[in-house]
Amino acid sequence: YASAPAVKSVSPNTGPATGHTSVTITGEGFAGVSAVSFAGVPALEFKVNSPTSITAVSPPGASGTADVRVDGSGGESAISRRDHFKYAPVVEALLPNTGPTTAGTHVTITGTGFALGTTGTTFKFGKTKAKSVECTSTTTCTVSAPAGTAGTVDVIATAGKVAGQANPPGDQYTYG
Repeated sequence: YASAPAVKSVSPNTGPATGHTSVTITGEGFAGVSAVSFAGVPALEFKVNSPTSITAVSPPGASGTADVRVDGSGGESAISRRDHFKYAPVVEALLPNTGPTTAGTHVTITGTGFALGTTGTTFKFGKTKAKSVECTSTTTCTVSAPAGTAGTVDVIATAGKVAGQANPPGDQYTYG
């Protein structure tokens, strides 16, 4: 009888909710692997490099933590904190993407991986957090831009305690 594979680490362990991140999975028992999944969603593709290494491409996913599981001839890898991959929200566009230096401009933000409601997602315009956020879907939020100084800043989303990264030019807001 073959034992189930074991995932010991994933690198990188964070990627955008849009997917398509190349992830190296290390562990053991990877000979005969038939599937790799992220929170139950099959990897877009995977390659077994050795009995201890797999390269997989993350599928699109919801913001937050996903368990990376490996299916082999001995069963599926057990869930552990070592198999965590974090999906980060992505800001793709702002409308409008310019406004005055005073607070209060309503901005519609589109992207992926946002949490529904008023508390699950936060947005920073540069270093300043927007105070009013309403996400009507996982791809659209309306915020009230905070005050800022003249110039261009990145707008970064955080959802499920996972911060996104800069995504120019779609996430840029110009004050002035």
